[in-house]
Amino acid sequence: MDKDNTKKLGHVVHIDEGKIRGHLDEMVRGTVEQTLNDLLDAEADRLCNA
Repeated sequence: MDKDNTKKLGHVVHIDEGKIRGHLDEMVRGTVEQTLNDLLDAEADRLCNA
């Protein structure tokens, strides 16, 4: 590829690192929250002999 093609292709994909971090933060937070809630529910069931 020559320089012109490289420059043109360089603008095809735009990555917004802030948005990616935000989405990852939400995913991690949601996963941790769900895991903790599941553990607490299981412990509550165990304590109540459910």
